[in-house]
Amino acid sequence: MDASAWVAITNRKDRNHQEAVQIFRRLLESSTLLITTTWTSYEALTIVKSRLGYSQAERLWDRVKSRAVVDLIWIDEHIERESLKVFWHYKDKTWGVFPARAGMNPASDSACGFRVRVPRACGDEPK
Repeated sequence: MDASAWVAITNRKDRNHQEAVQIFRRLLESSTLLITTTWTSYEALTIVKSRLGYSQAERLWDRVKSRAVVDLIWIDEHIERESLKVFWHYKDKTWGVFPARAGMNPASDSACGFRVRVPRACGDEPK
């Protein structure tokens, strides 16, 4: 899940709020594995804290770090280095840097559960 998906779920005034909440609930109900990273969550927390305040950011952090909700990938130096290798290897792709991890290939897998439904939730689609 990308930061914009977390922000849309949290911010009732976000233009994608209703759709994001519906998709999020549907994914949880279907036991879809949701993945996010510490990088992503820190971006979302920063946006939520600046727009909605400390308590909303705190509630979001509690949700993000809950294993029942999402698989939170803690980015370490090794993951960062491998992620950048993947990013720089695919010169013709427009996706961003994401954690390179076993089973997550940007060319074939979706690293973000909202990629197909919430506009700009995950940035540009792989080509």
